[in-house]
Amino acid sequence: MGITYPLLIPEDIAQLHATEKAARDKIRADRIRMLRFLKEERVAGVSQAAEILGYSVRTVQRWWQSYCAGGRAVQFWPMNAGIAQSESWRGMRHRRKSLPMRGNM
Repeated sequence: MGITYPLLIPEDIAQLHATEKAARDKIRADRIRMLRFLKEERVAGVSQAAEILGYSVRTVQRWWQSYCAGGRAVQFWPMNAGIAQSESWRGMRHRRKSLPMRGNM
C-alpha cells in the first residue's frame, strides 16, 4: 500500500499555490510545487514528481524527508530559510568562541 500524501500534507492546495507564487527562486517554488502535486494527487509519488519537475529522485526524496522532519511548508521553506541559516551561523560562532585555543591546552 502506498503513502497517502494528501493526508500527510496539512496545508490546503490554495495555501500551497500562494506559497509557491511567493517563493523567491525556482528551487523553492519547485519544492512547494512538489508538495502541491502530491496533495492534488497529480503524481503517484516522489519519483514521479522528480521526473516531472526535472530533478533527480534522490533530490526530491531529500525534499520530502526535510518536509516531514520540519513540518509545515509555509513555515519551512520559502520564507524562513535565511533566518534559520543566520541563527545556525550565530550558534556555530558562539560555540567556536567557547572552545579552548590550541596553544592554551
